[in-house]
Amino acid sequence: MEATQNDGRLARIPLKNRDREVEAHQLLHSRFSHMIENYKAALESLTRHSSEIHRRRMQLARDFLTGELRILESASSWLKNYCQL
Repeated sequence: MEATQNDGRLARIPLKNRDREVEAHQLLHSRFSHMIENYKAALESLTRHSSEIHRRRMQLARDFLTGELRILESASSWLKNYCQL
């Protein structure tokens, strides 16, 4: 409970070993970074292959990916900052 009240850690109960907690956050950061790369590649692909016939669908897909990318980048930034403390 202390973690959610004080510093926003992802765990409900902080780990007793801070090194293990930071290691877990670094793993999450690494996975988020990989997902961010994939989302950016998908967005670039949609931009290159936009056709007039499916323009509305492409725009919806771009909007969705852009929103998800913003969330991932925000979470990744928070994790990176947390691991540097």
